[in-house]
Amino acid sequence: MRRRRAVIQPKSRRQRKDSIFLLLSLLGLSITFLMVFHVITMLDDEPYKKTIRVSLDSLPLTPKERDDYRKIIQKRQQEKNYHNKTEASKGKEPLLKLLQQEAGIKLDQDIIQLLPTWESITNLYGSNPILRDCSNNGNNEAARSLAIAGLFGSGTNLASKYLKRNCRMVSGEQTSIRWEVPGGKHVPRNFLPSSQDVLPVVMIRDPYLWMISLCRIPYGVQWFHNSERHCPNLVPDERDHREFPSLRSKSSIPVHIQYPSVKHLSWDSLFHLWMDWYQQYYDSRTEDRVMIRYEDFVFFPYQTTKYLCEQCAGGQLKHPFTYVQPSAKAMGPGHGEFRTNWITSILRFSYGETYRTDGFTVQDLEFVKTNAQQESSSLMDVFHYPIVYPSMRSKNGY
Repeated sequence: MRRRRAVIQPKSRRQRKDSIFLLLSLLGLSITFLMVFHVITMLDDEPYKKTIRVSLDSLPLTPKERDDYRKIIQKRQQEKNYHNKTEASKGKEPLLKLLQQEAGIKLDQDIIQLLPTWESITNLYGSNPILRDCSNNGNNEAARSLAIAGLFGSGTNLASKYLKRNCRMVSGEQTSIRWEVPGGKHVPRNFLPSSQDVLPVVMIRDPYLWMISLCRIPYGVQWFHNSERHCPNLVPDERDHREFPSLRSKSSIPVHIQYPSVKHLSWDSLFHLWMDWYQQYYDSRTEDRVMIRYEDFVFFPYQTTKYLCEQCAGGQLKHPFTYVQPSAKAMGPGHGEFRTNWITSILRFSYGETYRTDGFTVQDLEFVKTNAQQESSSLMDVFHYPIVYPSMRSKNGY
């Protein structure tokens, strides 16, 4: 008996309409889900998580720095039994949370061993960022652009990138995040034109570490020094006298900067340059500037960026939050081959308190202490930069 083939009946018009309705309903639900997810993301204050793998070999280090870090790792393994991540992580939990959980950076064991303890960081700079200049006038600044200022090597590029990537200005085209203040971000405040539509974001850095950084990359700062022998050098020693005879009559080593738009300027020392430059901004009215520590962008980047964007500029913080992972400096002359990124900035504290005294002589440290204490309102006290007393200098820390 012959089998009859099954005949597939075409769908009726009603069935086709039902199928189309079902597909449209599913599409509508998908769009609704995406919109709800977007709103939740916008309301969420948690920083963005982005996976990046970091090892000692991947960092922009000089051969000497890499060798020094490997020696530190070996010494810590011998003295503190740092043979696994659990042991190496003790006392570093806030840093690991910031780097691994919040920023999504995957650190290998060598990097974890090198990280400083959170206590060593908070002992220097406190457990919270110093954010106060805009606390009462944030709404008044809503129509002003933020513009970056600061000495060479103070983190101006870092601040600019954090703000440009994460701050949405909401007052229209008249406001923005500007690369620098009118007249130049490195120019002293007293030589800048008056500008009412700009709120300067002035980057300030630990003076000891700022002077040490100039030994690596001096930028436009000129002074007699030998980076391999004595740097930073504030008080000339016998070897300085032999190498630079003009210093024999000097009690300190003068510093010069030739600004393109300003006459040649001089200071008695690197430390006098730091004090005078920042004192000019500090003496201005608080509504005419906001001063931010470089260290707060290193250890509290989310809180610092959020404060500047919302309290100072009247803007909105973008979500998800983007951390500045690679070198904050763009390609350009004067920045050197081995540029500093976020991880290397933190790792340099692996040396302990001796990191802030590297290159200084006892006479240099005494010079800083004496001049800092002569100031009626010491910038070092205001921004919680502890003075290093010569007697505190340790030769066996790391």
